[in-house]
Amino acid sequence: MKQELKVAEDAYGLYSHKLDEARTYEDMERERVESVRMIQQPTVPPDPSHIQLWIILGGAVAALFSTLMRAAWIEYFRKGFVTPEQLERDMTLPVLAVLSFRRQG
Repeated sequence: MKQELKVAEDAYGLYSHKLDEARTYEDMERERVESVRMIQQPTVPPDPSHIQLWIILGGAVAALFSTLMRAAWIEYFRKGFVTPEQLERDMTLPVLAVLSFRRQG
């Protein structure tokens, strides 16, 4: 009998705690909802502006420009020779053999 009473008290305490948590959560939700006020009703403009098209076009132009500038920067500051002909032209010596270099990973 004492064991059943202990189990019942524990269950009551657990459910009481859960009820308090639920009430606290509901109070917080009510405060959150009540803290928002609508000042003006939303409306749709009669003629939508085409600003989005300009934003997309501007982004595309900026991306193309930055890509071309990066490619030019890398090509201008590249160290070494890319083709055997560049080496022959700069060193004024014939190239007898070419070893390709590949990075692993």
